[in-house]
Amino acid sequence: MSDAPVYRSRYNPGLPELEDIVVPSMKATDTDAIRLQGTISKRLPAMPGGTLQDLYGTDYRAEAQLKESYAIGEANEITKAYNKRSSARARARNRLNQKYAEGKSGEAYTTRKKQLRNQKRQTKGITKFVARNVLGVGPDLYR
Repeated sequence: MSDAPVYRSRYNPGLPELEDIVVPSMKATDTDAIRLQGTISKRLPAMPGGTLQDLYGTDYRAEAQLKESYAIGEANEITKAYNKRSSARARARNRLNQKYAEGKSGEAYTTRKKQLRNQKRQTKGITKFVARNVLGVGPDLYR
């Protein structure tokens, strides 16, 4: 600005002091400058944190992963319960089959004992019949 004195009154306080005005330089007009016109020449600074959760306050991927892990845990608990029930039913079925098999083997043993007893009785009866009727001996001799 000029150094000349400026008339000032209470109605004309004057202009405020202005800083020196910088005149912009001329723009480059070569092909590279025209090609890059409207683009950012430098990379912008990184966002704070750099993730979406910093913008929205939540991490949707972490929430989805948490929900999925919870669902997997629930399914695992259900599977464990089914397996436990199935193994209990199998054990009960095996116990019944074992009892049935042992009972049948016990029945076979008693049946065999009855058969042997009947066979001995029949043998004795035949011996008595032959001794009495065929040989003509009394009961005191063939015992």
